[in-house]
Amino acid sequence: MTKKPGLGKVLKEGGFRRAYYSLPYKNMKDARKEICRLCYWNEDTFSYRLSGKTPYRIYEVQQLEQFFAKHNINAWTGEPLTKQT
Repeated sequence: MTKKPGLGKVLKEGGFRRAYYSLPYKNMKDARKEICRLCYWNEDTFSYRLSGKTPYRIYEVQQLEQFFAKHNINAWTGEPLTKQT
């Protein structure tokens, strides 16, 4: 049985785990704080959303995509948005 997201929510299988772990290790702590601030999350919510097993609100999806775009990372696959030479 698959979980259905509620109205105004999106389920992103796998979450943003790959993108988060694509960040340089030294920036992860600050990134975590920034993401929590942008999405109005606490530490527990961050962990749940990172797993991708709980649905995201639409504004959270937008915030995550914008945050990772600043770092040139696709928020859902962890791949670079553009090739760097």
